[in-house]
Amino acid sequence: MFDRLPKFIFFTGKGGVGKTSLACASALKFADDNQRVLLVSTDLASNVGQVFDSVIGNWITAIGAVPGLDAIEIYPERAAEQYRKRILSPVREQLPAEVLASMTEQLSGLCTTEIAVFDEFTELLIDETLAVMSAVEWGMVSIAIGDGRRAAQAIAAYLRDNTP
Repeated sequence: MFDRLPKFIFFTGKGGVGKTSLACASALKFADDNQRVLLVSTDLASNVGQVFDSVIGNWITAIGAVPGLDAIEIYPERAAEQYRKRILSPVREQLPAEVLASMTEQLSGLCTTEIAVFDEFTELLIDETLAVMSAVEWGMVSIAIGDGRRAAQAIAAYLRDNTP
């Protein structure tokens, strides 16, 4: 099953289907095979830190108990807030308060959060970071759902600092 996999592996799907379990198990398998692994999660209910009994945040963190495994959890709510600001800022001064309030309300749901995460994720895919990551000897990258611009910058910096 693990023969001839692409360098980037994505685990996506509805809640409760085992994305995190499969991503973490796969990451462990590759790390055990002496491959460098970066496990990225943007799951709204990410528990990668719980799986590895580690504090993982919006920065790349070495999983001490598993040599070769690093992880990052992207914060969807932060991505959503930045997305709302990006949408509302250009029109904030031009629109009446009631229209702005309506737009703010319409952008407050889970759909906006998912759109913001996807938006951040697609930025990672087209970011030059992907080219940098491909050039480095990473065993794989497990991505639970998405990623973002800040994460891309952090990943690029991490790779610059940790590439022989």
